[in-house]
Amino acid sequence: MEVDVSENGEANEPKPSPDSENERLYHRFYHVFYEGELEKLCQSIEYCQIIQSFYDQGNWCVVIQKT
Repeated sequence: MEVDVSENGEANEPKPSPDSENERLYHRFYHVFYEGELEKLCQSIEYCQIIQSFYDQGNWCVVIQKT
């Protein structure tokens, strides 16, 4: 099955695939952060500190800890 995505980014009901009625195909969308963007977002979270920040597999990552 294939998921149809509307103009506002919401997924519509899956469409049957001619290949198999038991298979589903989902499209994943994610944000690619520029350097410093994710850290800035995490710094705005109360009671939280950044333990580590690194670049991995084409995107920025952070490890945060609740304080």
